[in-house]
Amino acid sequence: MKSEKNSFIGLQSYSLPIRRLSLLALLSFAAVPAQGLTLLDDNFTNAVRVGASGSRTGVDRDGVATLTNDWVMAFNSTTAANQTSDANAPNVATGINGNSLAVTGATALSLHTYFTTTTLNAGESISVSLKIRATAAPSAQDTSFRVGLFDSNIGKVGTNSNFSGATSSTAGTVFIDDQGYGAFYDTGTTVAHEIRERTNTSYAAVNNTNLFAPTLYGNLGTASTVGNTIALNTTYTVTLDIARSLDGASVTTTSTFNGISLSYTDTSTLVTEFDHLALGFGSAWGGTKYIDDVNVTHTPAAPATLRAYYPFNSDFTDGSGNNNHLTGSSGTPNITTTSGEFAVGAGALNLDQSGTQEHLAFTTPIAFDGATPWSMAWWGKRSVASGAAQGMIAGTITDSNNFVWTPNNPAVGSVEGLRLRNSTGTSTDYDGIVDDNSYHHWAVVYNGLGSVEVWRDNVNLGSKAFPGNITMTHAGAGTASQTNSFFGQIDELYVYNGAIDAAKVGELFAARVVDNTAPTLLASGIVTTQGSPVVANTPVTFTVTFSEDMDAATVDASDFGNAGTAPISIGVVVTPTGSGSLQLKVLAGAVLNDAAGNPLATGSAIVGETSITVNPAVSVTRLRVYLLGGQSNADGRATTASLPTTPVNLQQPQNDVSLFYKVQSGTATLTTLRPGLSETSQFGPEITLGRSMADYWSFETGTRVAIIKYANGGTNLENQWKAGGTATTAGDGPEYVTFQQTVTQGLAALTAAYPGATLDLQGMVWMQGESDVVNSYGATYQANLTTFIADVRATYGADLPFIVGRLSNGQTSLNDTPTEATQFNLVRNAQTAVAAAVARVSLINTDGYG
Repeated sequence: MKSEKNSFIGLQSYSLPIRRLSLLALLSFAAVPAQGLTLLDDNFTNAVRVGASGSRTGVDRDGVATLTNDWVMAFNSTTAANQTSDANAPNVATGINGNSLAVTGATALSLHTYFTTTTLNAGESISVSLKIRATAAPSAQDTSFRVGLFDSNIGKVGTNSNFSGATSSTAGTVFIDDQGYGAFYDTGTTVAHEIRERTNTSYAAVNNTNLFAPTLYGNLGTASTVGNTIALNTTYTVTLDIARSLDGASVTTTSTFNGISLSYTDTSTLVTEFDHLALGFGSAWGGTKYIDDVNVTHTPAAPATLRAYYPFNSDFTDGSGNNNHLTGSSGTPNITTTSGEFAVGAGALNLDQSGTQEHLAFTTPIAFDGATPWSMAWWGKRSVASGAAQGMIAGTITDSNNFVWTPNNPAVGSVEGLRLRNSTGTSTDYDGIVDDNSYHHWAVVYNGLGSVEVWRDNVNLGSKAFPGNITMTHAGAGTASQTNSFFGQIDELYVYNGAIDAAKVGELFAARVVDNTAPTLLASGIVTTQGSPVVANTPVTFTVTFSEDMDAATVDASDFGNAGTAPISIGVVVTPTGSGSLQLKVLAGAVLNDAAGNPLATGSAIVGETSITVNPAVSVTRLRVYLLGGQSNADGRATTASLPTTPVNLQQPQNDVSLFYKVQSGTATLTTLRPGLSETSQFGPEITLGRSMADYWSFETGTRVAIIKYANGGTNLENQWKAGGTATTAGDGPEYVTFQQTVTQGLAALTAAYPGATLDLQGMVWMQGESDVVNSYGATYQANLTTFIADVRATYGADLPFIVGRLSNGQTSLNDTPTEATQFNLVRNAQTAVAAAVARVSLINTDGYG
C-alpha cells in the first residue's frame, strides 16, 4: 500500500526570558537588568531616629509590607508607620539635620529585616548601599557600624542581638565592618574598614583568612594600622556588593567606603543564601549615629546564549551561526525525512548502527570547565531494535568519561533513563525511566555551582549534585568502545552557554507539533493500475493513497474487501479468483491509524471509484506468438505518458497479453504487456501490437496473445543483424544471434507458463534501418533485408508473415547532408521494394512520426 507524506513543521524562535528571583516581605526584585545603584539622596532631611538607650539593644523588623522592585528604605516617614510595637523600635525624632534612623549615645543597635530566602546563582549579585553620619568619633574598642546580609539557616540574628555576640550564631554573613580602633580580637591587629564573610558562629573565630580586604584603609582614604579619627558631621556612603562569580569556586566582593574601593577574592565556604538584612552600630561610639537611604539592588545572571544547534532537517550543519558543524566520523549516519522518525521540522539524524558503529564529530569540541553554567536539550527516539546500552547522545570516544547517555537497562546496578558523566569519571543518574521507543524530549541544565537539573517531556526530574566539567567531541557516541552508540533518531540538538530556565525548556518541548488530525481516504484514493478487463486468477495492483503517512502495522489485507462481485484474495496485490467485477474498498470497522496514532474513520466502508470486469478463467489452449526485432524504434523511445488512457488505459499493464523481452545486457523476462520496459524505460510497437492482436483474437476461446521481443538501438543490418542464410546461427551477426536465443528462451518460458497450449508463430515485425543510413549501407540494404527475411522463415516457418516498418519521412536528422539524404532514400526504397517483391511481406507506413 502506498502512503502520501504530510510533514509538520514546528520549529519556532523564542526570546530567552530573564531569570526572576524575589525577596519577599520587605524585598522584591524585578528580574530586569541592573540599572545601577540609586541612592535616595535627601541629605538626611527625613530619617528615623532611635531613642532607646542601653547596651546591645536591637530591633526586629519582621512583617513589614512588601515593596516592589529594588528595595529602598528612605526613613522619610514622620510617624512610626510600618514599624513594630517593640519598645526599642525606631521612631521619628529630630536629628541634628532632620529626621534619620539614629542611635543616641553609647547605645548598640542591630536592625534586622527578614525576607524569604534568596539563593544567588552563578552570575547573579545583590548590592546594598546606605548613608551613615555621626556626631562624634568612636571612643572605645568596638564596631562603629556594620551592614550585611545574613543566612539565618546557618544562624539567625534575632531581637536584642548584634553582629559580634559569640552566642548569636551569625555564620553565613557578608558584611562591611568599620572597626573604630584598638586590637582585632584574635590577632591583635589594629584595623579599620574591612569586608568580611562570616562562616563561623562566633565573631572571635573570624581570622585573617576571612578578610576580604588585605590592604586596610583608614577613614577618608588614609591607610592606618593604629587608629583613626572620624571628622564630625561627615556623611559616608557605603556600598556592599555580593556577587556569585561564574567560576562557582570563588567570589569577588567589592565595597566602596569613603570613595575607596575594597575588594578581595575569597575561596573559603561561599555564602549564597540570604534571608535578612542587618544594620548596626556599636555601643562604644558616642554621640548620635544616623542611617539613611538604604538601597538593595539585584542583578540577575546574564541570559543563556546558543552555542550550537542542529535541526537535522536536511544535513548536519550548525544552525547557531557558530559554524560548529557535524561531520560523519563512522558508518553512514543520515537524515531521515520519514514521518514519525523526526520530532520537529522536516528531518532528524538517523543512526541505525548497521554493521559499523555510526556517529558524527563536532568541528570544534564542546567543553565546559565545571565553573560555567551550560545547558543541553534534544529529542531522542531509540529504535525498537536498539540494545539496552545504545543511547549515547554526545561525548568523547577516547575513554569512558565525558558523556550524556540515555540507556534502557533495567538490570540491577545499571541505568534506565539518563546518566551524565564528567571528565573525571563522576556520574549522576536519573534512573527508573523506562523507554518506550517513542520520541522524548530531554533538557539538562548545569548551574555552574555543582548541581544539575533535568527535564523529560517538560517534567522536572529534580536537581542533583554533578560536577559539570565535561568535554564532548562526538554526537551519537560517548565511549571508546562505541558499542553503546545511539541507535535510532536524534532531533533538535541544542547546546547553550548558560543555564536555560523552565520556561525555555517548555518552549523547546512545545516546538514539536502534535498530530491530532485523523487521516482521511477518498474514493479517488483507491485506484487500480489495471487498464483492461482481467480473467480470474490474474493479479491486479491497487494504489491506496491516504491523506498522510499511516502506521504500517495497522494496515493489512484484513482491512480491505471487494465492493464488486468477484471473490478475491488480498496480499500485496489483489487476485480475483472468480468472474464478476472488482472494486476495492476499506471495510467498515477496519482499524487503520496514521503515524501519530489517529484512527481513520471507518464507520462505513470506503469504496474505491474504479471498477474493472473480471472474466471467467479460461484454460489457455493456444498461444499466438508475434516476434519483434530491430533497433531503437523497435526497442522503444516513446514516453508512457503519450499512450492513450481511453477506451483502454494503455499506460497500465495489459494482463491478457504475455511479453517475453530482453534489452541489451539485460536478463530475458516473461511478464504481462506493459510500457516502461525498453532500455530507456519507455515503450515500442509492442503495446499497440499486443493490444490489437488480443482484441482481434478475443473471439477464440482459450487463445492468448504473446510477444517475444529483442531490439538494440544503434545496430545495423549490414553486419550486426546479418543473416547467414543457413537456418542456423552460423554466419549470423551478433545481434541476430541474440535475437534467436531470445526467441528460443521465450518459447520455452511460454511453454512452461501454459503447459498443454499450442504455440503458433503468427509473424514478425521489423523496425530498423537508421544505422544503415548513417553508415552508408543503403546500396546493399535491399539484398540484406531479403536474405534476412529468408533466414527468419527458414528458422521459424516458411510462410511466416513479415511486417516492415518503413523509415519515416519525419526523421529529418537522417537528411542533414546530401550523403545522408541519398542513403535515407536508398533504405526507404529498399524497404518498399522488398515488400513488393517478397511474398507475405507487408509495409507499415510510419511517415509523419519523428
